[in-house]
Amino acid sequence: PRPSAPAPRPAPPPPPARSAAPALPSVDTPIPGRPASQKTESLAPEADDALTDVIAFFRDLAIGQKVALGGAFGALVFAFFPWAILPGEGSVSGLDLGSIVVVLLAGAFGTLVVLDHLGNAFVKNLRYYYTLIQLGLIALILLFCLYRFIHPADVTEDVKMLKSSGADVKSSIQLGLPLTMLSAIAAAAGLFL
Repeated sequence: PRPSAPAPRPAPPPPPARSAAPALPSVDTPIPGRPASQKTESLAPEADDALTDVIAFFRDLAIGQKVALGGAFGALVFAFFPWAILPGEGSVSGLDLGSIVVVLLAGAFGTLVVLDHLGNAFVKNLRYYYTLIQLGLIALILLFCLYRFIHPADVTEDVKMLKSSGADVKSSIQLGLPLTMLSAIAAAAGLFL
C-alpha cells in the first residue's frame, strides 16, 4: 500500500482589523480588584444610607407638610441671597440686613413640621396651638421681610449718616427678599393643604 499524501493545511485566519483607538471600557465594565456589584460612583455607604433615609422620609410626608417644609427651606436659603443694593455698599446679602432672624424662624417652623410628622409628644401636646404657633412664625418672617422691603437702607452707619444729613438715599430691592417672602407664604399655604 501506498502512503497517503498529507492533507493540505488550512489557510491561516486573517489578522484582526486594527482600530484607530483602543476600545474604551463601558460603564458596566467591572474595575479590576473591585467586585462587579459595587457601584463605582457611589457615595460612602453611610452617606448613601442617610440620603436614602431622607428621601424615604420626604416621600412619607403629606402634601401639605411637603409644601410647608419646602417653603421653610426656601425661606432659609433665600435669606442668604442678595436682598438690596445700597448706595456706597453695592449689593448686600440678607445676612447683612439681619436675615438671621428669618433663618432662625424658618428653622423653627421646619423643625415643628418634622416633629409633627414623627409624632413627637411635645408637638402632640401643642395640638390646639400648633397651627397658631406655625402661623405666628410665618407672620414674623413676613413682618421682618416687609420692614426690610420698606426700609432696606437703614442698616449701615454710612447710610444712617447720609439720611441724618438730609441726603436722599436711594436703594433698590434685589431678588432674594421677594423670594424669601414668597417662600414664607408657600410655607403658610402648606399648613392648609
